[in-house]
Amino acid sequence: MLDHRHFPTDSPVLRSNSDSRALTACLLALIVASEYKFRLRDQDQSVSGNPDVFVLLEIATYAVVACWLFVHFRPAPRLHTAHWVTLTAYAYVATLWLSTTYSPYFEMALVRSWQMAVLLAATRSVVRHSGRATMHLFAHSYCVLVSASVVFGALVPLPRRESQADRFTWLYLHPVTAGQFLAIAVVVLVGYVLGRRNTHTGRAGRCRCTSACC
Repeated sequence: MLDHRHFPTDSPVLRSNSDSRALTACLLALIVASEYKFRLRDQDQSVSGNPDVFVLLEIATYAVVACWLFVHFRPAPRLHTAHWVTLTAYAYVATLWLSTTYSPYFEMALVRSWQMAVLLAATRSVVRHSGRATMHLFAHSYCVLVSASVVFGALVPLPRRESQADRFTWLYLHPVTAGQFLAIAVVVLVGYVLGRRNTHTGRAGRCRCTSACC
């Protein structure tokens, strides 16, 4: 979550470049593990509570990220006033945990609530222990991931459901999710293109960003 005390300025407790790269890798791993689908699965299997190997890999990825965050960014035992955005995020995660008590799909609700807690911990770690360089690294890495996914989807069209036969995607991702990934990447790249107009990076940098956006 964004915190007005640290963002967009650099955090006073900045870590090494290796930790910035590790944070970026953790965020990308969460995206791929949660959203990238490597097989077609019936809808009734998704809510049945019977995990397959890919679901187990997703849970394992979140567990590894959670352990790494705890080891490297262990929270200090102190009380301080949090920003209202942070409090809202904590309240949202607490509501998800509360919803597991009456959810008809207890196993799925429990896993999703735990994943949101890990994601909240990851975003808090980025805000408290990194700076703008880490955010730039993540933005560039995300755009590279989406660009590579688009190229893969165009070159290797995999079988799709009948309702999605004429819609573009990659792997077995739902076309709506693929469109959301593309929209975010385009916004990020357009922001870089417009932002570089006021810097002295030169025409080559603007051309690279414009080419990637196209």
